[in-house]
Amino acid sequence: MEKRTKVLVGFSGGVDSTAAVILLKRAGYDVVGLSFNVLNDSFPQATFETAEKLGIKLITKCVSKDFSEKVIKPFKECYEQGLTPNPCIFCNPNVKFKTLIDTADEEGCEYIATGHYAGVKQISGNFYIEKAINEKKDQSYMLYRLPQSVLKRLILPLRGVIDKADVRALLQSEGMPNAQEKDSQDICFIPDGNYFEYLLSAGAKNSLGSFLDTNGNVISEHKGILNYTIGQRKGLGLALGKPAYVVDIKGNDVIIGSEEDLYQDTVFVSGLFWTNNAPANGEKCYCKLRYSAREALCSVQHINDQLICLKFEQAQRGPTPGQSAVLYYNKLVIGGGYIVK
Repeated sequence: MEKRTKVLVGFSGGVDSTAAVILLKRAGYDVVGLSFNVLNDSFPQATFETAEKLGIKLITKCVSKDFSEKVIKPFKECYEQGLTPNPCIFCNPNVKFKTLIDTADEEGCEYIATGHYAGVKQISGNFYIEKAINEKKDQSYMLYRLPQSVLKRLILPLRGVIDKADVRALLQSEGMPNAQEKDSQDICFIPDGNYFEYLLSAGAKNSLGSFLDTNGNVISEHKGILNYTIGQRKGLGLALGKPAYVVDIKGNDVIIGSEEDLYQDTVFVSGLFWTNNAPANGEKCYCKLRYSAREALCSVQHINDQLICLKFEQAQRGPTPGQSAVLYYNKLVIGGGYIVK
């Protein structure tokens, strides 16, 4: 037999990474797995057992030092400034895919792969992240900062999956014991989902300040900046006789308003990253302002090399500084940046 093309798969032992391995093996690839340790703890035994069942070599790497510096540190700093970051956006280009590429080179693997629900498409020699067929599962938003050097070697086998039930059926057909494993709902380093307690334990400064109304009048003191994010309604401890929402955070002050006050048609974005070329000034495209948001049509206005203004045709609910604004054209990711205002 001819020597098969080697691919290194980011492998957690979960349902999606297991499905990615199965599909790649069926396509004739020689698959190697790479499991990450981001917190310098032990690797789950089930991960090794799943890799053995699949018949693949499994490499383990501790990336806790890089993860602490490039993911946890900016995550904490953002919350201290009243921002709401997405840690996966920090991790993917700076830790996860960097480690995949470095390890692929060490192992002589031509390609890398993950179990993300998205695809890669080549157009005129340039590579783009493409939305998944199943838009409810689509994870293209998380991958918008990957450079060409990664995209040209990336395979995403789950782009064409119609339904998660199909993935579980695939695993069952191969006799995999993790076919009915639950999906993870929280970020990997806060498994219980309690951001506030985690941030305190990580030494984040919980600056005190005031609740203000939209006219700048003081309502009361609040419990510390780490407790709040734009759009929040629950847990405010306010009795105003009407629904109250966090509509802005300025310094250490939390601005309280109505749901109508959350809607904005203009969003400023910095920390820009373009997959290939930036859209032309005034060009229209679609934008997602958070992972779970629907795309909305907007035009792009360039302020300078590091700042753009997005003008939406319909006002968007709760654009949140710290989150990413990701731009699409014909279902392809063209880039984006961090919301600043």
